[in-house]
Amino acid sequence: MTDIDEAIARAHPACNLFPMMGDAELWDLADDIGKQGLLEPIVEDQGLILDGRNRWVACARAGCTPWTVPWEGEGGSATAYVISKNLKRRHLDPGQRSAIAAEALPLFEDEAKARERMGKELIPDPVAKGQARDFAAEQFDVNPRYIQDAKRLRAADRDTFERVKSGEITLPEAKRSSPAFVLSPAPEETPEQKGYYGLTRQRLLVQLDPAAVAEVCADPALSLASFEDLHAWLGRFVAALGARAERPIRVVR
Repeated sequence: MTDIDEAIARAHPACNLFPMMGDAELWDLADDIGKQGLLEPIVEDQGLILDGRNRWVACARAGCTPWTVPWEGEGGSATAYVISKNLKRRHLDPGQRSAIAAEALPLFEDEAKARERMGKELIPDPVAKGQARDFAAEQFDVNPRYIQDAKRLRAADRDTFERVKSGEITLPEAKRSSPAFVLSPAPEETPEQKGYYGLTRQRLLVQLDPAAVAEVCADPALSLASFEDLHAWLGRFVAALGARAERPIRVVR
């Protein structure tokens, strides 16, 4: 096991959501620590590194004992603390932050369940997935929908997800190109279905009273301008027509 592998094994899972320094950078840091000593301590909690994986490796290479201090609860949770420390040091675009947030969701959920078992409420209780997503969005300063999109991308197209996480492409670019966001074509109707729908439309024309249709169209509460979404208006309009029909109306789109 290399010193980098050992540092990753000793680190809190949230730390490993972020990449470590390259080998050359770690040797430069080791050289600096060898000359000046470790100026910033390594923060640990229950034997896990929360902040300072790179410094831990550099100390080992410089042959000096790491200076460690215990985490004192800053940030409200270990995961939130790790994220806060790393985001301050890195310049990540919204897609990268969303990708890391998607990977951090299980950690927030696990912490919430642990607090629930212990009866503690150190931070808002994101037990439900939606609540965890909103809390992660706040920590990473991104829109919750971005996290949902990143989570979907990670599940369906891991290669593209990693490209977003590395900053190679943006999340909107991934959504335009990844099969994770391509809608499946609607299944073609069978001749039987086409015949059934055609008969339904004929029955609808017979059943509806033209005066009733005119009355619904004139109803100001059902004007298209009163709805932001065309589909919502169509649904309400068909429901109003159905209330005046002899039999329930089958909506055909």
